[in-house]
Amino acid sequence: MSARHLRALALLTGASIFLLSAASVVLIALHPATDFWAGWGFAGYDAAFALVFGTVGLLVTTRRPGNVVGWLFLLFAVLSGAQAALNSYAQYAIVAGWPGSAPTSWILEWVWIPELALLALILLLFPDGRHVSPRWRALAIALAPVTVAVTLLWAVASPTVVSETVSVATARIDPLGLGPTHPLRTVTSMSTLLLAAALLAGAISLRSRMRRGGPTERQQIKWIAFAGAFLGPAFAAMMLSTLYPLDPVIAKATEVLAIVAVLLIPVAAGIAILRYRLYDIDVLINRTLVYGAVTAILASTYFVAVVVLQALLRPFTSGNEFSVAASTLLVVALFQPFRRRIRDAVDRRFYRSRYDAARTLDAFSARLRDQVDLNALEREVLGVVGQTVQPTHAALWLREVRR
Repeated sequence: MSARHLRALALLTGASIFLLSAASVVLIALHPATDFWAGWGFAGYDAAFALVFGTVGLLVTTRRPGNVVGWLFLLFAVLSGAQAALNSYAQYAIVAGWPGSAPTSWILEWVWIPELALLALILLLFPDGRHVSPRWRALAIALAPVTVAVTLLWAVASPTVVSETVSVATARIDPLGLGPTHPLRTVTSMSTLLLAAALLAGAISLRSRMRRGGPTERQQIKWIAFAGAFLGPAFAAMMLSTLYPLDPVIAKATEVLAIVAVLLIPVAAGIAILRYRLYDIDVLINRTLVYGAVTAILASTYFVAVVVLQALLRPFTSGNEFSVAASTLLVVALFQPFRRRIRDAVDRRFYRSRYDAARTLDAFSARLRDQVDLNALEREVLGVVGQTVQPTHAALWLREVRR
């Protein structure tokens, strides 16, 4: 298929993704009892997945039609868009009395499984759509039958009980008649560990690819790793909220953060594949490490200061306004010193060459103020340039000044 035909197919797929997402949003808006924050995340989060993944996939496939990763993004967006439309239809059909809410809800029980498999395949093929080695190719090929098996297992062993309409009590879909407590349900739940292992293998393949790749490919993988670094804490916080009930607002915030963390993956991948401001990732990682650490330390300092000051001042004042004001001033005063020290620590640990270059330039500036010999100055300048920039050749030209 020619590049022109591939671009036309990508545009057609993008249009279908938009229509599915729009249908989901319209049904959510028409639902009389829609609560935007009800359920997991927020209403229409799957439509957001479809639009973001679809937009990135469309950009990649139209500019680099031969890159398989862009098509995988489009396929993921199609599944997410279908899931969004089906989910909205199942909820609206109960209220409106439309047929098919029970079969639709049953499909929603297992349609997310191929999406997880696509994410694992994206990690295995990122960024150029090729496998790292024959071993990783074998894993990617094995992913297809595993996904089909797990999907079929969920489809036949996940009974769905849903209200068909407001007037009808329930409609049940249970293809094998297993019931909600059958032992096969446990096997079904455990089967998703295979897809979790595939996702982990995809992350490991990125590390293997980074060791073997060139400078550009390493920068591309840094982008996807930077976005993926937010997934771990987001999902850990979400799992913690399920084990230990938190305040509803905090629990909802963890779910929204998890959604945002997933949406960062296609954005970072699109930047890396299209190589848009590719080398800004080092600056972005540096700023994230510095300001993330500063924020965590200052937040802890503020919390401890408020607690301590409240305990000390409780005998003298009934309110806590003074402790809050004093803690705020303390945090403001500590911001710059903390930022400077943490920045130096991050540069020293992760960006050693730049840290050494900064120290070399500072020392050179101090010596330059006292240097008057031109020959010594030339040696100093060339030495500093060699240490910091490390060029293959360097020369210094001094203009002769006539008096």
